[in-house]
Amino acid sequence: MKTIPALLLITFLILPSSKIHSQAGWFALNSGTTAELSDVYFTDVNTGFVINEFGSFIWKTIDGGQTWTQYDMGALRHANTLFFTDSQTGWASGYNSTLVKTTNG
Repeated sequence: MKTIPALLLITFLILPSSKIHSQAGWFALNSGTTAELSDVYFTDVNTGFVINEFGSFIWKTIDGGQTWTQYDMGALRHANTLFFTDSQTGWASGYNSTLVKTTNG
């Protein structure tokens, strides 16, 4: 009978700590904008891109998300999807079936 309380005690001590550790790898980054972001794509640990759903802008980072530079995507409005094959070549899609491509990141 003493083993059941001991097992319960061990279970209650282990479970809460495992939940804390499973979320420890996430931390907030400053995107440099207050715009609502709709997609993010990183080609490696340093180079990444984010787009905003209600505009025609893309933000690029080359330092793992510490700083971001904004670029205008021109014809693309209401961007919702990003895909890159490398740090220079990528596509974005948006409103009214618009698709744009970059070959210079």
